[in-house]
Amino acid sequence: MKDRFAMGAAQKSRIGYMLQKDHLFEWRTIYRNIILGPEIRHQLDKNTRKRIDDMLREYGLDGFRNARPSELSGGMRQRAALIRTLANDPELLLLDEPFSALDYLTRLRVCDDVAAILRKERKTVLLVTHDLSEAISMADRILVLTKRPARIQAILDVSFPEDKPHMNTRFSPSARGTDLTEGSSDTDSSLSGTKREAEKRLTPFERRSTPEFSKYFHLLWKELNAGEEPENEEYENEKHENEKHENEKHENEKHENEKHESEKHGNG
Repeated sequence: MKDRFAMGAAQKSRIGYMLQKDHLFEWRTIYRNIILGPEIRHQLDKNTRKRIDDMLREYGLDGFRNARPSELSGGMRQRAALIRTLANDPELLLLDEPFSALDYLTRLRVCDDVAAILRKERKTVLLVTHDLSEAISMADRILVLTKRPARIQAILDVSFPEDKPHMNTRFSPSARGTDLTEGSSDTDSSLSGTKREAEKRLTPFERRSTPEFSKYFHLLWKELNAGEEPENEEYENEKHENEKHENEKHENEKHENEKHESEKHGNG
């Protein structure tokens, strides 16, 4: 019986789960929230503490380790929640609409943060979302589900030239259907994990500005809406929000550069 319990615990430790909200405990500091999983499992050893400390430094939260959750922005809280999920070193991460509680601008920024962390940690991720743009910008493969009882309706392999040069994509109209192939996908399966990481990868936000993004958006929309084309208004709203975010980012960078230059001249 004890062996079966130990085996069940080992199986569960391979899976990390991140909810829609961060669910950080206000009565614990950020650091104590993050170590909660290993603490409960009696696995908070020296190596685990070091790995958590490294992630805090790497992902910009080391200076907030003793802060309370209410002192952090929404994006920083989601980063803390992700590090808490990674603290148990799971092999598979299940993300249940992890950005849905954030405003649009913060969601775009956190998507980039989370994608960078997951790529660096080399984790397999299953992301559940109702947001087509989010799915296309984050995923390597998209599974479209039917209404209840949910079954796989279609599979879309996603690739961008800037991510993996000379890669092509395929679209399957159903889980057991014939692939509508655009070229061969053999190159994709032949790439090792190490080589994938070495390739230049676009951020989720950068993906939204590519021609491929529009193509995938139309494919998914038609699949979900029985061949209908997306309304121009929705597509234009998405485009407007992307441009707005890009302009704000450039303005912030310009302000930081000007501030840096004035400080440099002042010191001179």
